[in-house]
Amino acid sequence: MVHTRLPIILLLALFSLNMSAVPATGPGEFVGQWEGLADGQIAFTIDITLEDKQLVAVLNSPDQGITDLTSDWTEFSGDHELQISFDLENDTSLMIDGELDEEGVFHGTYDMGEQTGVISMTRIEED
Repeated sequence: MVHTRLPIILLLALFSLNMSAVPATGPGEFVGQWEGLADGQIAFTIDITLEDKQLVAVLNSPDQGITDLTSDWTEFSGDHELQISFDLENDTSLMIDGELDEEGVFHGTYDMGEQTGVISMTRIEED
């Protein structure tokens, strides 16, 4: 009976080692301060916090005259993907959709009314 247990124990040990090599994903990986560019020229920052198990994003873009705009909703889709929606004036919304790459850089697209483009942002490291 000892011999039949040994392969099962080894299999479970190998499975747990393999799972630890897979990077963890979750909404917490987006928490922090981010700075980025839209279309390579419009600067912005997004501060993301986790409040009551929900991500909340706050957008600032001096280039666009946007200060402390809180997200309407933020959704973590798993596998390093994130969507953020902001309600703007004149019944316009800004939708950001993208994902983290292996280096932790967020690449995505934005849709704001009839304007669409690309964005990238990196986490601002705390000193």
